[in-house]
Amino acid sequence: MKAPIPGCEDCPLEEKILVCCGVFPETGESRALPLPDGGEVPACTHLSAGGFCAIYEQRPPGCRRHECPALAAGAWARGA
Repeated sequence: MKAPIPGCEDCPLEEKILVCCGVFPETGESRALPLPDGGEVPACTHLSAGGFCAIYEQRPPGCRRHECPALAAGAWARGA
């Protein structure tokens, strides 16, 4: 699965969960997402283990309206 937005592939999974993918915005649902270190974190039910949205092309309006602060600030473009 490819990253839908240039820069998303550079975003650490923990950052995605805090900033944009912690819950499914339409329902507030989350599930336990396994981490590489063996831990788990609550995450959107549609976030893949690789950190990408499994329903990106059909994502709801709440996800479509989200503006990533790191991308807006150009952090990923600068490699910060």
